[in-house]
Amino acid sequence: MTIIEKFEYYARSCSFAFILMTPDDRTIGITGTKSHWRARQNVIMELGWFMAHLGRERVVILFNGRLEIPSDILGIVYVEFNNSVLEAADRIHLALQRVELLERTRPSHAVSTA
Repeated sequence: MTIIEKFEYYARSCSFAFILMTPDDRTIGITGTKSHWRARQNVIMELGWFMAHLGRERVVILFNGRLEIPSDILGIVYVEFNNSVLEAADRIHLALQRVELLERTRPSHAVSTA
């Protein structure tokens, strides 16, 4: 199987996607313009695939660092982290609750009125 065939085979079984975007590739600016950091192009392709197959509400972009994010994918949940994806745990939990992949739980500090 080719890489894209393997990707499609395994990705079909997903019910949610986390896209990890890190500043891996530097674009070369045209004379007089600045260069920018961006995610790898295969990551952008995979993001589009998951958006089409799962819907935007089932895709979260986890990003680190200063990088160019394509403007035509606004409307997706973006979660920034600095050193570890674990920093985004609460936002990830909420995203999974929104699509009912995790039960909505009461905070442990909530007081029962019963």
